[in-house]
Amino acid sequence: MPGMRVALALLALLTVAACSSLPRMVRDADRNGVGYDIRPTTLSTGQSVYEVIIVFGNYAYRDERLRQGQHCGALRARHDGFSYAVVEGPLRRGSIVETTMRGYAVTGRRELGTEMFLLYVFKGDQPRPPEARSVDTIVSETTPNLLIAPPPCP
Repeated sequence: MPGMRVALALLALLTVAACSSLPRMVRDADRNGVGYDIRPTTLSTGQSVYEVIIVFGNYAYRDERLRQGQHCGALRARHDGFSYAVVEGPLRRGSIVETTMRGYAVTGRRELGTEMFLLYVFKGDQPRPPEARSVDTIVSETTPNLLIAPPPCP
């Protein structure tokens, strides 16, 4: 798993600009300080993985925002029928650049920071590594701090 994570992380960050949820993520980052996207994928080995990508409007409360991202990823895994997960990350920091144009002239430009992590997920009857934890445990340990209003999970 660790050998694949760097390639998968790089691929996910390089393709974040092409994802159809990018406008929603940027809008959420503007409104709530952070936007999330959760993408289920399957590795060539058949292993199910969720890529959790976080776009920051600002880095205030970064650690709490990362916990909320894990929370959303674990909720999605539970909803999709997975019982166990291994959380890897945050793996990589990156950025996306939003450019505003009028006609052919650039009128504005800003950079938003991104981070991502992976959830390797397993069904209850699947073989799993010893470090795999119950998805319910991950959900309860990462329940958002009510002082920092979390945006809705995608």
